[in-house]
Amino acid sequence: MKIREIIAQTAEVVENKELAEIIRSAEEDGDEDAAAKAALLLRGFYFAERNIAYDYEPQKRTIPVSGGRVYYSDLGVSVIKILRAVGKGGGELGFSAHADYVDTPSDTAAIEIYCCPAEDGMDGDFLYENCRIGKLAFVYATAAEYCMLCGRYDEAENFDVKFRRSAERTPKFSSRRIKARRDWGL
Repeated sequence: MKIREIIAQTAEVVENKELAEIIRSAEEDGDEDAAAKAALLLRGFYFAERNIAYDYEPQKRTIPVSGGRVYYSDLGVSVIKILRAVGKGGGELGFSAHADYVDTPSDTAAIEIYCCPAEDGMDGDFLYENCRIGKLAFVYATAAEYCMLCGRYDEAENFDVKFRRSAERTPKFSSRRIKARRDWGL
């Protein structure tokens, strides 16, 4: 699934079905008003994605490094947390995280991090498709951010409440085993 589909569904949710069709057909460049609204929706999506990555479900990545001082800006992603440093033999190594960089031993082969997804544009892949937080939560979060950007604060608050309810709901699984029915055979 592409980000474009999330943006189009958000346009439908905020009651702009014509804009949703324009976004789905990828023809928003011809209409300046539609292009501006699509850009605001995309910006709202990025805000929502960043909030979800920080608060609920960050992306986990392993990034190869050469060891020593590694600046976060050189990694190409927005780092949330350094999980561990991995040596060339696969073992875990110590590291020291700072505000702008991480110090690792010289024999470090990779670091595992939690990060925010990169901003790929409308035709980028939607990376949260198979995660606990579903597509609907992203639609609500994007709608809330879009409404905030447009000055529609009451709607933004309503969509934010819907997003929080959707994101904090976890699937409930029963830990009980299902036992076979006892037939006494009379």
